[in-house]
Amino acid sequence: MRRPFFLFTLLSLFLFESPIAYSQEEAAEEILNFMQKNPEKCAISLIHNQELIKTHRENEMMPLASTVKIMIALEFAYQTKEGNLKKEEEIPLSELDHFYVPNSDGGAHQAWINSLALSDNESTVSLLEIAKGMMQFSSNANSEYLLDRLGIEKVNQRIKALNYENHEPIYYFVSALFISQELLPDKENVDKKVSRLKKMSKIDYIEACRKIHYELKQDAAFSKSLKPLHIKLQESWSNRLPASTTSTYIDLMKKLNNKNHFPKAVQATMDQLMEGVMQSKANQKWLKHAGMKGGSTPMVLTKATYATDKDGDQTELVYFFNELDFLSNLNLQKKMNAFELMILKDKRFREKVKELKFD
Repeated sequence: MRRPFFLFTLLSLFLFESPIAYSQEEAAEEILNFMQKNPEKCAISLIHNQELIKTHRENEMMPLASTVKIMIALEFAYQTKEGNLKKEEEIPLSELDHFYVPNSDGGAHQAWINSLALSDNESTVSLLEIAKGMMQFSSNANSEYLLDRLGIEKVNQRIKALNYENHEPIYYFVSALFISQELLPDKENVDKKVSRLKKMSKIDYIEACRKIHYELKQDAAFSKSLKPLHIKLQESWSNRLPASTTSTYIDLMKKLNNKNHFPKAVQATMDQLMEGVMQSKANQKWLKHAGMKGGSTPMVLTKATYATDKDGDQTELVYFFNELDFLSNLNLQKKMNAFELMILKDKRFREKVKELKFD
């Protein structure tokens, strides 16, 4: 039996209290309990006021899912600063539709379009809004489009310029969904397709994605041709997503939180893209600033966040899960907001994280 097909689910995780059927602390401790019982499925890096509170498998390469979009956003910030792109440039929505794969993003792309509240005669949107749609709604169509506009080579060069050696190259990961359909015979059974995909070299895999991306770019109907993927093919695709480490992303979170590493124009753009949580009046009451990006597939759950509260306390948190079963993934997602709030607000809970022992 096939599970519903989706790519990255929409992670609406905001740093404020909400009415729930269980206490915030109980929800947060469920994540700690899962980490303790499944140490091989998780990694974490936590820093509070420049003190390293907790690390576990911080140098383990794990699939990033949509958290990788932070790197795309960073290159966007640099190219708009340098004048290669203009934030206010208007782009036809039809161009984005070339890269929209129905039922593949948990409703993220449509939620973003709905948020724009466009009138019937409006058919364009600014590049800045496209980047916001990628970061704050996790639209994968927007990600694929921006990778095309920015140039994947330049995105990967930016990662190298930051000396992030533990980061795999970014490629057209939406296009990758079509590989099993376009390159492998339909008559092959699923296990044989998975086996053939595993044998593909990284170079061949990325090149196949590039060719499929070109087809998507040329033919708007092509993106609507993807058949539902068997869960084993979803897993194969998920396992080959760009990977990195919590140590890499905690360093980036520190740079963004301190706001003194990147050029001012770059930092200002990253604030626009990362700090959507600050639109909430509830968050404005206790936070000076905060930013985040998360992502998931049916097997992966990732999150990178930073915050500075009104008392000046700074926190950076990055945690990844991989090889999750479907129900564990959904359950963890429901608890993530509580987990992050407890880390930010409760010294006693941070001590629990610090003292956490892995089996």
